[in-house]
Formats: sequence, C-alpha cells, structure tokens
Amino acid sequence: IDERGDLGLRGDTDGRLEVFRLPGLVTVETLELALEDGDRVTKVVEDHDAPGLRAAATEAGQVLLFELSWERLPGPPGEERPVSVELGYPYDEAPRFFAREPLQALALSDGSDRLVIAALAGAQLVVETANKRTNFLSGAVELDSRLVRQDLDVQATALAVDGNQRWVVVGDSQGTLHRFTLPALDLVESVSLGLAPVTALQTLTGGTSLIAGDAEGRLFQLFPVRGPNDGFSLQPVRDFPALGAPVAAIFPEGRRRGFAAVSADGTWGLYHSTAGERLLHGELAMLPAAMAFPRRADQLVLAGAAGEVSRLWFDNPHPEVTVATLWRKVWYENYPEPRTIWQSTAANDSF
Repeated sequence: IDERGDLGLRGDTDGRLEVFRLPGLVTVETLELALEDGDRVTKVVEDHDAPGLRAAATEAGQVLLFELSWERLPGPPGEERPVSVELGYPYDEAPRFFAREPLQALALSDGSDRLVIAALAGAQLVVETANKRTNFLSGAVELDSRLVRQDLDVQATALAVDGNQRWVVVGDSQGTLHRFTLPALDLVESVSLGLAPVTALQTLTGGTSLIAGDAEGRLFQLFPVRGPNDGFSLQPVRDFPALGAPVAAIFPEGRRRGFAAVSADGTWGLYHSTAGERLLHGELAMLPAAMAFPRRADQLVLAGAAGEVSRLWFDNPHPEVTVATLWRKVWYENYPEPRTIWQSTAANDSF
C-alpha cells in the first residue's frame, strides 16, 4: 500500500502482480514474475525498513528478488492521475537456489552495504549474505554472495533477521528462540518464552525490537540488552494482551513502533510496543491472506485468499503517549533497564 493509501499491490501463487486503486479495486496494471515453468510462489516478504525490494519463495525451494515501483503522472485537473508501474530485478532475474523443497519461512534484510536472505528448509537454517559493490563501468550494484547452511536440532517454526544484520533468530515448537550470528550462523543463546510453539516472528521499524507470537495467542517484545561484560543478550522486555488463539501473523507499522497481529481464528489487535498496550481489538469478517499498513498508519488493508480487499480505518496519531510512558519507568531500546525518561522516535526510525 502506498503512503496515501489509495494504491495497492497484491499477488497470487502463479506470480501475477496486480497494482490496483483503492477504493474500487480498479486494476492499474498486471505484471508477471519471471518464474521457471511450472513453479509457483509460496510466500513473499519485504524489509519494512527498506521498502521496495521483495523476496518471493517458490515451491521449488528458490528465492526471486524483485522490485515493483509506481509513479503518479500528470493528468487533467479533477481526474484520477495515470500511474506508471515498473517491475525490475536489481540483482539478476535468475532465481536463487536455497533448497530442493518449499521453504517453511523466509526473511529479508536489505542494507546499504549488505543483503541478507534467510530461510528455513527442512531441518536446516539457510542464509545468503551478500556484500554490495558498485560496478564503476555500468553503475550497477553487484553482489558478492556467500551461502551458509546450519543443521538444526529443533523443530523450527518461525524466522527473523535483525535490521543491523548481526543476527538471525529462529523460533521452535517448544517456545524457544535461538539467536545465531551472521554470517557464520554460530548459536549464541536460546531464550525460552514458555512451552507453547512460536508461531510468528517479526522485527519492528528500526530492526532492533523483535515481536514473537505463540500458539496460545501471546505476544512478546524482545531486544538485545547489554550485560555486565559488554555482551548482549536477547531480553524479553514486555508482553501484550493475548489474542486467545495461535498468532498467525504480525505486521509492523512503517514509521513507528506499532504493529498489528492476527490470530488463526480471525481475532486481531492493534498494539504499540513502547506503550506496551493493545489499542484496538476485535474480530475480522474474513481471515486475511495478507495485511498491510500505508506509511501513515491510519488504516489497515486486508486481502482475502479469494482476492477480496477490505480496510480498517482508525484515528491513532500519538499511541506512544500514555499515563505509563509519561509518568512511569519505560524500557526503551538500547537501554540496559527501564528508566524514568521520555524518548521519542528520531527521523531515522531509531530511538
């Protein structure tokens, strides 16, 4: 969904991408991904801190990186402006091989100097780290890639990569998070959240905080905390009111520390991590196949498996302002403990 909330992108398992207008679902343009014959898309992810690049996982165990952009063109006054849509492959059109089977989970982090793609394939954690360099003749960005595989002795269920590209976190069926270093994939620590399987993992804007959801509908926020020996450990800092059913997906806002979560039975909630509160809660008319915030975060757009689209509007300009954040100790990212301070978000999305 674009920043104004009136243009959207949706895709299907055949690799068709449709740009459409909201409201009305009027198709602007339809494009197709460069899939191999007979292959199908199983999931698509993007780096919410670097919107634009997306990674599509396929049934053949491959990953295709693509960018889709649009631009509003000048048009007659009082009429809808025409839209120019462009589909590109910034790092080669050929799919990247990860496994010989469909990937259970996929995560992407696209930094200025490095690209990280992480996947769960069977009993393995597979990570491609690629340093970026600019070709001085063509000006194109080229990748110097390294693929690392790590056998797992747990039943992995969820995956996330931090925004600083220093670690990857794997959730398992026993309610534990395992943190691995990048790019070597050395196991650093394991953090237990309980006994319920971890069903969803997602980093928030800024890439430091991690939201974990489990099969009991519970939601936790974790981030690295510096210890007495200058080492960092992944620390659960707060939890949120549970959804009551397994957490199916977590969707972060693009500019604040807010997020939405939806459960397997269609229950949803809107949360703000710093405030530690659930702002809205209810039942959805349909179980969404995908959800997205525009950058302004004044609505949530839901897409069903059959292609239907609906929107939830809300007035939520200052969710970080509560009695607790103003007058009590708050545990902010990059602090070793809760403190009685007020810390707002900077223009670069970090505290």
